[in-house]
Amino acid sequence: MAGPWEKYGSAPAADDGPWAKYGGEAVAADPAPAPEGPSKLRSFAEGALTGAAGIGNTLLAPVKAGAKLVGADGVVDYLDRIPEAMSGLARDNAENPWSFGAGKLGAEVAMTAPVGGVIGGGLAKVAPMLGRAAPVVSKLAQATSSGGMKLGGPAATTALGRAGDMGLRMAGGAINGAATAGLVDPSSAGTGALIGAAIPGGVALAGKSGRILKGMWAKASAGDAAAADDLAKALGLMTPEQRSAAVQQLRSAENMVGESPTVAQVLQTPEASITQRVVYDSPGGNSLRNKIANQNQARLGALASVAPTMATGRAEAMNDLGNAITSRVIPEEQAIGEKISAQYNGVDPQGAAKIKIPIDEFLASLNKYLGKGSFGQGADASQAISEAQSLAKGPLESVTRNQLMPGKGAAKWAIQSVESKVPGEALATWRETQSLRSSLGTAINKAGLAGNKEEKAALTGMLSALDSKIEALSTGAGSAGENFTPQMAAAWKKANASFANKMGRFHTGPQAAIFRKGSDGAPLLQGGEVAAKFWGARPGAADDVKAFRRLVDDNPAMLGQFRSMVTTEGAGTADAAGNLTTKFSKWVKQTLPGLREAFEPAEVERLQKIAADIDRHYSAVKLGTSLGGSNTYQNSANALSLGLLDNPALDKAAGMIPGIRLAASPALEALRASARNSKATKLSNLLSDNTAAANALANAFKASSSNRLAPAEVSELTKLLARSAPVALTPSGRQ
Repeated sequence: MAGPWEKYGSAPAADDGPWAKYGGEAVAADPAPAPEGPSKLRSFAEGALTGAAGIGNTLLAPVKAGAKLVGADGVVDYLDRIPEAMSGLARDNAENPWSFGAGKLGAEVAMTAPVGGVIGGGLAKVAPMLGRAAPVVSKLAQATSSGGMKLGGPAATTALGRAGDMGLRMAGGAINGAATAGLVDPSSAGTGALIGAAIPGGVALAGKSGRILKGMWAKASAGDAAAADDLAKALGLMTPEQRSAAVQQLRSAENMVGESPTVAQVLQTPEASITQRVVYDSPGGNSLRNKIANQNQARLGALASVAPTMATGRAEAMNDLGNAITSRVIPEEQAIGEKISAQYNGVDPQGAAKIKIPIDEFLASLNKYLGKGSFGQGADASQAISEAQSLAKGPLESVTRNQLMPGKGAAKWAIQSVESKVPGEALATWRETQSLRSSLGTAINKAGLAGNKEEKAALTGMLSALDSKIEALSTGAGSAGENFTPQMAAAWKKANASFANKMGRFHTGPQAAIFRKGSDGAPLLQGGEVAAKFWGARPGAADDVKAFRRLVDDNPAMLGQFRSMVTTEGAGTADAAGNLTTKFSKWVKQTLPGLREAFEPAEVERLQKIAADIDRHYSAVKLGTSLGGSNTYQNSANALSLGLLDNPALDKAAGMIPGIRLAASPALEALRASARNSKATKLSNLLSDNTAAANALANAFKASSSNRLAPAEVSELTKLLARSAPVALTPSGRQ
């Protein structure tokens, strides 16, 4: 009876089957290959096909043995042709050994990768049935599935336990290595087992070495060398001289508000600013975002340290200050006025003073400013003259005069005496004189408020004449009958000084308006209107602040409230998010004369530094929004490049590997995201700290870091290499 393989009794023709052209003499009959040889992509694909076919040949070994047993020579011959065909593919790709080898190894690794999981899964199912041995077998199952890289269950805490765990990991690695290498070449199973057993311990040792080296590098360098190199490239620091200059600039940058500047804020270059923007917007830019937020809080804190800001805002602060001024100074002015009146009354308590009112000087002043032709004003001045005349004239006195009388002839004259009554001269008392002075002062203020300049000038001249008269009397230059002793003069001068101080403090400058009242008797200015008299971004603001300080006599509480009103106004320039902007800088410049009068020099300097820090920040922001050319932006964006991991060819290669085609793209994207986030985080840390960036740039390797693998890449590749090592390092795997 014919066996099941009878139909394969005859060997296939030379051109039958996919491998026929590589079998026997048929190969020699084929035309010569194209002079250029196969492409690298085709070599990679044919290498992958060769690797897959090799594993298939191993899996078909039992079939081949069965065919020999039943005498199916055709099947045996067909299966023998597979290795020959693979050898033909290897010869055709001799010009691309690396592409062909990479494809072959990739296929072998990919196709053998699930084997450890299958074996480990079987052990895991059996483990619960093994009683006390179950925990050990469960760990072994996990070690087998992972090639010794992982061990199920809790980690051992004792030295003996850790040694046992390592033994199980090595055993799992040996089982995985034997199975995977054996699939490629059964004769290499033993070698695969040895390599698989050695991997876990080697990885552990490498991990420890890596941690030691990492610690040594961390102590020797202030930053990550790769990140520093990436930063230097993004900043355009291509020469040692450029890097040195940048380091010096970064190290000498001033910390203006208590929060250090960013690299972009210090360097003020498009490259630095664009790099900052790129990293700031990335998922790893937390350090930069926190830095910018902290800087604003530091500016607000520095402003509040000059004078506490009020949360209620500028309008309320001005209203509170205005009310405080009014409630304080109006009663104080009245009290001081009463004291001054008492001083003047104390000049001549006994009424011994006698003063001749200078009526002639009064009339001269009146005629000078309000002479013939004047009208519409002068009522108070005329009343002053009338009052002065009443004080200067005494009762009627008899006066005898001689006069010529005509005679009978032109030369004959008679003299006769004529008696008449005329007003005599009087001397005013001190009280009368002081009342006249006070009335003149009141009239002067009235004329000034009314805008009657000529009348004010005439009255002022009268007051000056009266004071000059009193001054002359104090020196003994009075006429007969007048009396004003030196003691009286001293008391009078003291009272005058007090009055002058009062006028200068309360009635000179913007504060004079506080004491004006409307027809209803209420003050004309109230609340914030009062405060506005002393502060604002306007010419003369410095004099207004001086007037305020004079008004409150530099009272600490009042001065402190005034300063708080000012800083509250400054804080009010912040945007909707609460960030101080260039509006604050402009405010400082506009109000600087007033600020210099309101605050101490150190405080003014602090306000200016806040403004300078803001300007430094927004200048960098502006540079970052102006791309400054595509190359500048691209160089900055390249700082987050992942090198080979970003190469599109990697996606194509991963998609060609049998068995993991569907999982390759998501895995790669996850790996890239992790690596890019790690890179951005390191760059963000450097960009947000000028000192750290300076130290990193100074200590970084000069060699480019573009070919270095990111930590995330290293971690994943370590696992991959550990699992593929039994295949890659066995003789079959190196074909």
